[in-house]
Amino acid sequence: MAPRGGPRKRYVAFTVEAGPTSPPPSRAAMVEALDAVCASAGLPEVRRLTTFDGRAGIVRCTNLERDAMLAALGSIVAVGGAPARVVPVATSGTIKKAKSHLGAGHGQ
Repeated sequence: MAPRGGPRKRYVAFTVEAGPTSPPPSRAAMVEALDAVCASAGLPEVRRLTTFDGRAGIVRCTNLERDAMLAALGSIVAVGGAPARVVPVATSGTIKKAKSHLGAGHGQ
């Protein structure tokens, strides 16, 4: 198969590690945190959060933006005003495969 020109979609699976007494962050809080770090990383302003359940999620980017997205995710220190750490788990070319990296509750 011949290589395809142009950017290709990538899906980055991640988990959120919050304090033991902190409630899971909401989707809106995660979108706000993601928008802030993506803007500071120079990534385009587009809706990137594909799925999120308070503990884990998937963000979309292109293969050209992947490294900047990983750095942006790693730079999140708070979600919804509560201290939290975002840990990228895996990068995939499909949402299905990215969900499989997150385990039960995110699969097919």
